[in-house]
Amino acid sequence: MHDLLYSTVKVPIQVSAPLYVAIWIMCLGGLFLIRRQSKKKGSSSKWTTQDILSLAIIGVMLMLYNSLIADRFIDPLAKSIPVVGSFLNFWGIKSLPYQFILITGIAIIRKPGVATGLIFIKYLLEQLIFSSSGVDPLKWPGFIYQGLFIDLYILARGEKLLNPRSLVIDAFIIGFIKDMPRTQFDDFIMGPFLGSKTTTLAKDLLQTVHDAVSHAIYTALFVHLGVRVAKSVTQMGGRAQINVPAETKN
Repeated sequence: MHDLLYSTVKVPIQVSAPLYVAIWIMCLGGLFLIRRQSKKKGSSSKWTTQDILSLAIIGVMLMLYNSLIADRFIDPLAKSIPVVGSFLNFWGIKSLPYQFILITGIAIIRKPGVATGLIFIKYLLEQLIFSSSGVDPLKWPGFIYQGLFIDLYILARGEKLLNPRSLVIDAFIIGFIKDMPRTQFDDFIMGPFLGSKTTTLAKDLLQTVHDAVSHAIYTALFVHLGVRVAKSVTQMGGRAQINVPAETKN
């Protein structure tokens, strides 16, 4: 078992290349399905100008937080804390505000396509501003499938999404499927195909716990606040009101 977990997994180009094409097909097919099913739902899933503006603003917020605040301030600060620094880094403490912004954006717009749009804008802006190689469409599937599974979940849940009775469960699932199976796609398909990267099963499992589990917990922790912020924003913008979970009585 030890040898299986810690032996290097090297996916040959003959395998990773067809899988990479399959991921593109999956992403495009998923987006087509979301668009088609959203049309069938009528005006409730129709995007407005206000939705698009909200998407752009929140996407920029995700990029600014992740690239400037989290990577350049919170991450180094957390790592420098004696004793608990490595623990905080493992559990991705810098992702707390990111998950809050993401779930708030989803609660504000609440339409299939919102998660893919937010995450894609965030990564595209990072490529434009911070990447030395500029925009690289070969990496775009990795930007899309982070949000694709969330949007399929939003589509399946419909008007029941983020209702008071299932608020925490919805948030936990959203946080989890953002990074699962994203971690496996990155480690065993995108990485080997684009960068000839190798990994181990143990490293992949650890990364899954680090990303999927921690992000699921953080999203669930922040969803009540995120929905309340979304309610305030939508009321100021003249949107329909969002149901907020009732206060717990002692």
